Amino acid sequence: MIAALPASPLCIPDSGVLPVDGLGNSVPRQQLAAPEVIPLAQPQPWAFTLIEVCIAMAVAMLILSVAVLSVTGLQDEQRLKETAAQIEASARESLLKAVAGHRTVQMPIASLGGGSVEVKRYGEKEFRKADKNETWEFDPTGICEPIEVRIVNADGTIELGFDPLTACVRKKNITVKG
Repeated sequence: MIAALPASPLCIPDSGVLPVDGLGNSVPRQQLAAPEVIPLAQPQPWAFTLIEVCIAMAVAMLILSVAVLSVTGLQDEQRLKETAAQIEASARESLLKAVAGHRTVQMPIASLGGGSVEVKRYGEKEFRKADKNETWEFDPTGICEPIEVRIVNADGTIELGFDPLTACVRKKNITVKG
């Protein structure tokens, strides 16, 4: 003997209608909303792959190397500018000594800038290596010999062209190595 079970609101009868309330009222299946389906959460990756870590490290090293090179270049350029300023200050000081002392002042060229010194005097077409005892003259009338100087050291090259009336730099070219 098999006993028939009463229809419950959770069962779907074969008649095509579904009881909605316990009073026997039913609604056709087409009018019922589909049950809300909650998707299962996808597992999130919890770590980076080895390739991703290597790529990130390579990019970081590239950025760091560019930054180091640019900072080094800026430091080299600053040292060259300081050397050029010292040479100009020495020239101005020598001219002022000549005018104040009413005597000719000579400044040794080979000792300028702490590197390989080349000179181009008035009328010369090319720079040449400065002689060991070569000097630059400053006249007591306030005029100095027109001269161009090139100093090459480990940081780069400095080219200075001096004005004969003021002993100020009228032409300056600084080139950083690297």
